[in-house]
Amino acid sequence: GLGYHKDGNRLLIASKESGIFDGLKSKGKSVFVYDLSNGELMENPVCSITKKSIKKYINDAGITLPSKIDFKPSAIAVHPITNELYILSSVGKALLIMDMDENILNFTQLNPYLFRQPEGLSFTSDGTMYISNEGMGINAKILKFSYRK
Repeated sequence: GLGYHKDGNRLLIASKESGIFDGLKSKGKSVFVYDLSNGELMENPVCSITKKSIKKYINDAGITLPSKIDFKPSAIAVHPITNELYILSSVGKALLIMDMDENILNFTQLNPYLFRQPEGLSFTSDGTMYISNEGMGINAKILKFSYRK
């Protein structure tokens, strides 16, 4: 996943897998930062996402999920009002929301009938969220979610 973060003029790159990204090691799926000002990839990820951290959040929140957790980031965006990271996973059909301190704020599995293959995520300046879905043999869709505090 690739998203622009206006604070610091940087790109956020969410890895689909754990391991090594451009020579940098990551624990879990990590979000790396590419600084557009100097053209450098920062050595330390801004956050890491592990199955263990997601399971802990789910258990602590008392959430019951309809299926197993399979999370591989496909899109990432920064909410323009809250400055939270929204990370979308097509695999497992899930949306993860984190703060910039790596705290999970929400984890939601998405309805597979509405989100056939969620691959794109974007916000307008008023906080309206758009999620695009590949068609998988039918018409592709873009879903709009108005921001509410």
